[in-house]
Amino acid sequence: MTTITINSDKTININGKKTFPIYMYSIVNIITDPLTEPALVSIQKNKDFLFSIGHSWLDIQNGGYQKMFEDNKIMFNVGLRRTSTTPQSVIDSPMFFGWMNLDEPAPGVGGGDGACPATDTVQQCFDRVLGYYNDFKARDANHPVLMNHWTNLQFWEPCGDIISWDSYPFMDDLGWNRGYWTRLEALYAYEHYAWHGALGKKEIPAFSKPIWTVLTGFGQQTSHWLPATPKEIRCNTYLSITMGVTGIGYFTYKGWPMGIDGRTAGLFVNQSLFQYYTQLARELKSLNDILVIPTIDYSWEYHKGTKVSFSKTLTSTILWITRTNFNYMLKQSGSTTYLIVVNKDSRSISDVGITISGIIGAMTAKTLGLESSGSGRAGRELSVNNGVFTDTFDGYAVHIYQISSDIPCPASECDFTITQ
Repeated sequence: MTTITINSDKTININGKKTFPIYMYSIVNIITDPLTEPALVSIQKNKDFLFSIGHSWLDIQNGGYQKMFEDNKIMFNVGLRRTSTTPQSVIDSPMFFGWMNLDEPAPGVGGGDGACPATDTVQQCFDRVLGYYNDFKARDANHPVLMNHWTNLQFWEPCGDIISWDSYPFMDDLGWNRGYWTRLEALYAYEHYAWHGALGKKEIPAFSKPIWTVLTGFGQQTSHWLPATPKEIRCNTYLSITMGVTGIGYFTYKGWPMGIDGRTAGLFVNQSLFQYYTQLARELKSLNDILVIPTIDYSWEYHKGTKVSFSKTLTSTILWITRTNFNYMLKQSGSTTYLIVVNKDSRSISDVGITISGIIGAMTAKTLGLESSGSGRAGRELSVNNGVFTDTFDGYAVHIYQISSDIPCPASECDFTITQ
């Protein structure tokens, strides 16, 4: 049996290891598997993701998924259906992560077991979903319950141990973004609707439970939603991290049938794009021990940090507000500083002076990650003098800096602490 614990800083431990989880929805799907590719092939392709979401225990057992997940060291969750009759062997699996409450509940929305009927009030629907949560915990107090909604997480927070929201901002001109933002402005809009909708104007660290997000994982257009480009999804991923999320998922690999040919909107249909998502998952895993250390300071549209400043920025007026392009997250371990800077604008910007307060002496900023091209590529080295250095950013670039000294120097110059 797995041991999943939630820490006071809203990170999680999996079998004692502090972990930043990266997961994929519907790695397998009992309906689309026969129409797309065998389940085992899909599982083996998705081994860079920590776990798969979107299964009933009947699918897990009838599809033979449990053994496949176990053999390939991918964790899985079990959804709402028939909680009380879920076999103990599923719960005891070394790859069982936890449970999934009713997705995006609302009166008269959705179908299948447990959906809130149209006759429910919103409060009655909430009470119903809270009852499901209590059923999960009565059956199994050792694994977390995930609760996902696209809006009003403060209202739904009691219905899960880990709360997430999903938002897919990349749309064509006929979507509900019509007249409000363009695709090139989508990441600014993502922040706007997260703040006013999902978060309800509440900072993520202020929630009592871990807050995760689910991002675009489409391989082809579905309705008005578009696939993200590699630059867009990497930027959206790290933008979310600068907002304070402690886990990230992508929707979806297999997805659902779309018409008589069984096509799916998931990444399955675009294997070259899917390969970039797997690279991104490997990159996040390589940065795990950085992502889970305490944050010194962070900055995004609705929380302006004070420890890092930029000599110039780009501005855009979107959704009635003039917004700036840079987000950041600042972390420290010993005498090493880590700074993630996100340019959420499609435009590039050159010769940006970056100042980190509290750093003294001559140091080197080395870029981390798995990118091999562009300004965000790994392995670049920049000179830092008393916390000041200069860099250039491509559109949608994410730079992950490791800042430290290469040579011995007096403690007064190199053994520093950035105070919060």
